[in-house]
Amino acid sequence: MFYRFILLTSIACTTLIACQPMNQAEQHIRVQAEAETYNEPDRARLVFRIEQQGDDLPGLKQLVDSHTSQVLNALYDNQVPERDISSFRIQATPVYDYQDGQRVQRGFNVARTIHVTLTDLSRYDIILDYALQSGVSEIVQADFFISHPEQHYRAMLEKAVLDARNKAELIAEAAGTKIIAVVAVQEMSQAPAPIVYAESARFRQADNVSLPGNQATRAQVQVTYKIAN
Repeated sequence: MFYRFILLTSIACTTLIACQPMNQAEQHIRVQAEAETYNEPDRARLVFRIEQQGDDLPGLKQLVDSHTSQVLNALYDNQVPERDISSFRIQATPVYDYQDGQRVQRGFNVARTIHVTLTDLSRYDIILDYALQSGVSEIVQADFFISHPEQHYRAMLEKAVLDARNKAELIAEAAGTKIIAVVAVQEMSQAPAPIVYAESARFRQADNVSLPGNQATRAQVQVTYKIAN
């Protein structure tokens, strides 16, 4: 993990309170500060789809179930716990063609969707290979994310506030005055949402080349300080 601090243009402003003499007016400094860090995702959510088409509906389901069992066994062999796998969703729909303007059924499509939460990204490519070899027709989606992004965000938020204080003190000292109190603090950012990479890879061949990249966590604040007259 590393941190990169971005110093935004500081804004010094003077606020006058109405109906008061100039020598009693409160003086303020308003500054903005930002802190940023990059973290590598440590989890992934995978969605596999297994499907078959044909005329024999019970036979198609049996074939899909067989492929599903092979995929599940591959996941178990790669230390994916059962609690991180969902495979209950199955669909069976008729397939139609159009002949001379008429809709004619030509069979059925049976599909099962498998959702997997992967906590060991070092096995990502291996699991994709096993899944494809076991009968997966499509890798519908792969979402990479950080388990607890709010923890990284809170750390950056604290650093941004501290940086704002340092900037305000620097400005005040250069102006021949000093910070007296905090008047207002405004959070100008929010915790990041998970990074999403959507892959649609029908019969895709996977090698050990998939890199999830880094996710930026950025916090920005605006702080107003009262300074001595």
